[in-house]
Amino acid sequence: MDLPGRTGGGEREIGGGAREAAAFELLRAAVAGLAAGEIDVSDATRSMAPLLVGGERLRWRRRTPRFGDVAVFFRGRALVAHRVVGRSGAALRTKGDALAALDGWTVPPEDVVGVAEAVVFPRGARSLAGAPARLYALAAAAWSRGGGALFGAAARLDALLGRGAEAWRARRAAFWLQRAGALALHGLLFRAAHRTIDAPRRAP
Repeated sequence: MDLPGRTGGGEREIGGGAREAAAFELLRAAVAGLAAGEIDVSDATRSMAPLLVGGERLRWRRRTPRFGDVAVFFRGRALVAHRVVGRSGAALRTKGDALAALDGWTVPPEDVVGVAEAVVFPRGARSLAGAPARLYALAAAAWSRGGGALFGAAARLDALLGRGAEAWRARRAAFWLQRAGALALHGLLFRAAHRTIDAPRRAP
């Protein structure tokens, strides 16, 4: 099933009128009855790069997300896929792999759709399940969470440095360090940790 979504890039929202609101509630109710599905990855943003850059399809399955999983959830009237990097009570703390800081919200259990199980790329598909993929997910989440904490500390340092040319220096360095690590992890280990799977073609 294809849904409007923001999956590591892009956010498509159903409009704001009463008819659109009713349509969204019907959509949400339909998704709640599914055990699994697929969503298209938008290329409007790349918040989950380098894993997702737009044009992919994300296969998800309904289960409780764990640390490191790419969770699929509703955020307002958008469907989002970000990595789980912690918890706040029963709610999830999430972050896009390509973003500097943790998401500015928590995800309550009722908004969670499921967990990404595979990514269908234009030239093949890779499973996100299995022990090697799990280790990769844990490493990606730990790096992302640590990078978010470092960025927060850098923001406080920048506040002390004041305005002008120094205003973003620490945050800029923290962001590019985090980005370089994420790219290195993906480039060196993604293919080795995620097995190739069959990706049935869509009907035209």
